[in-house]
Amino acid sequence: MQEKQTSAASGPENQDDYRAGELNSDAAWGLVCDGMGGARGGREASVSACDVIEHSFHEQYAQCLPGDEEKF
Repeated sequence: MQEKQTSAASGPENQDDYRAGELNSDAAWGLVCDGMGGARGGREASVSACDVIEHSFHEQYAQCLPGDEEKF
């Protein structure tokens, strides 16, 4: 499972975070966590949300039986 992690930090007001990767040669995934409109802690919240969701996603995908990946 190849993955690429990126963050969209293009300025002091941008609190968004996103991740993307490939599951295999036929499938890719993407995740976007929006910030909190400049509120304090918004950047940390979006990064933490991406971390938790990405970890859960990989954990669930790893539990797929061989051949069941397409159902995921």
